[in-house]
Amino acid sequence: MEPGRRCVKHKLVMDIKRAGRFGARLVACGYSQTPGVDFTEVYSPVINDISFRIAMVMKLQMNLDAVIFDVETAFPHGDSKEKTYMDCPDGMVTFGNECLLLKQTIYGLVQSAARHNHKFSAVLMGLGFKRCPSDPCFFRRSSGEKILALIIFCYVDDNLVIGKRQEIDKFLEEFKKSKFKHTLEEDSNDYLSCNIQMDPETVTGWIGQPHMVKKIEKTFGKEVANMQNCTTPGTPGFKLLKASEELEMIDDDLKSRFRTGVGQLMFPIKHLRPNFMSAVRELSKVLGKATEAGYKELLCCVKFVLGTKLKGLKMNPKMGPDGLWTLEVYSDSDWAGDPNDQKSVGCHIIFLNGVPIAWTSRSQKVASLSSSEAEFYACAEAVREAPFVAQILLFLGIPVKTPVNVWIDNVGAIFMIEHRTSSSRTRHMDAGGGVSHSSKKRTS
Repeated sequence: MEPGRRCVKHKLVMDIKRAGRFGARLVACGYSQTPGVDFTEVYSPVINDISFRIAMVMKLQMNLDAVIFDVETAFPHGDSKEKTYMDCPDGMVTFGNECLLLKQTIYGLVQSAARHNHKFSAVLMGLGFKRCPSDPCFFRRSSGEKILALIIFCYVDDNLVIGKRQEIDKFLEEFKKSKFKHTLEEDSNDYLSCNIQMDPETVTGWIGQPHMVKKIEKTFGKEVANMQNCTTPGTPGFKLLKASEELEMIDDDLKSRFRTGVGQLMFPIKHLRPNFMSAVRELSKVLGKATEAGYKELLCCVKFVLGTKLKGLKMNPKMGPDGLWTLEVYSDSDWAGDPNDQKSVGCHIIFLNGVPIAWTSRSQKVASLSSSEAEFYACAEAVREAPFVAQILLFLGIPVKTPVNVWIDNVGAIFMIEHRTSSSRTRHMDAGGGVSHSSKKRTS
C-alpha cells in the first residue's frame, strides 16, 4: 500500500429479498473513504419519474410489450479509476499487514453507482441506442430511419425494456454478448416498487404502490387504528406553524417518527398520488420544529393514505382525431399561504392525453405583493416544466400538438402575460418570459 494511505473498512451484509430469497454480500464502508483520494466523481442519475409515466402512457397507447431485466452483481462491473485499498475480510489467509487493491468497484463504495452507470450506458450506445438529452437514463433505438423500435430506462441495475416483442428478443440476444449477466422477468407489473396493471383492450391502466403502503402501515398502523376515517389528507384551510419555543416542540422520539412519516409519504407522491402533495408539503415545513398539532396532522394524513390504499394513478389516454398527442398544463397559487414567512404556495399539474404525468406543490422563493403576482409565478413554474415533457416526447418521435395550453384562473396574471408593460407594482417582475395568450382563461 502507498505511504499515507488508509484502508477502507468492510462488512458482511445479509438480507431477505422480497421474493423470499436469502442474500449475503461483502460491501465496503463508504464512510471510511477519503474524498479526493479514494473517489472523485460520485453522481449517478436514475430515471426521472415523469419519464417513467410518459413511457407508461406510451406503452398503453401503442399496445407495446415490456420486460424487466435485472443486471446481476452490477456494481463489480464498474472500472475503478482510483486506487482504493480495503482491509482483508475475516477468514482470508494473509501474510503480515496485507490489504486488497480493488481493481473493480464493489458494493458500498460511494462511486460504484456512477461507474456502473457509465459502463452500462456505453454498452447500450454500442448496441445502437441513443441517449435522451433531457434524461440521461432514457434510451431509444430506431428501426430504419425514424421508426421507434425500443426504449429502455434504467434505475441503477433495474431496467425496463418497452417495444414490440420481436425487437425485445433481438435486443436480449445482443445483450447476452456483453459482460453483463442478467435475469429476465416477463411480468412487468412490478417496477420501482409500483404495481402496474394495464388492459390493452380498453386502453386503461392503473399504477399503485402497495409495498410502500405496507411500510407506512407497519410504522403507524397501530397508532391510527382507532382514529376516525379521514376523507381528506389534512384539515382544510389549516396552516402549520413552526414551534416558537422549545417547550412547544414534541419530544425527540416523536420528532424521529414525524420525520420518518413525512419521508414515507413522499414516495407515493413521487410516483402516483398527487392528491395529498399539498398536505405533505405543509408537514415538511416543520420537520425541525414540529408541534403536537403538526404530529396530529401527520396521523390524519397517514390515516387518509391507509384508508385509500387501493387507490392509485388511473390511466385512460385519449388521442385527438388529428393523431397528435396533447399536453395540458394547469397552475394555481395560494397567495401568502405560508404563515411562517408570508410566501405564496404555487402548484401545477400536467396532463398527457388526459393522464396526469407531472405535478408539483411548493412554496415560492419570493414573497409576492399580490395574488396576481403569485399566480404569475406559479404559471412561470408550470411553463418551465412543460419543455422537459415536450423534449421527452420529441426524443421518442411522438408528434405533439402545439401550442400547449396553460390554464390559469387569474385575470390579472393573464393580463401581465399578454402585455409586456410595467407599473409601480410590476416593474420588479420579468414579464417577458415568452408566454403568449390564447384566450381569457388560458395561455399557450
